Amino acid sequence: MKLQRIISFATLAISILTLVLVLKRPAPVAPAVAPAAAAANAQSFQEKVNQLAQPKRPEKARAKSA
Repeated sequence: MKLQRIISFATLAISILTLVLVLKRPAPVAPAVAPAAAAANAQSFQEKVNQLAQPKRPEKARAKSA
């Protein structure tokens, strides 16, 4: 009888703990970024993408190896 009561209380405590952990707000994944910084990062990224999209020009300085 005493063992059954201990198991019952343990199950209740675990259930309450589980409920609290489920309902707790999670921590943010990353800190919030200021809009100005986000715009600067987006502009920098877009410039890099545009640079990669441009075809490479062949170098004139390269000489043919014998």
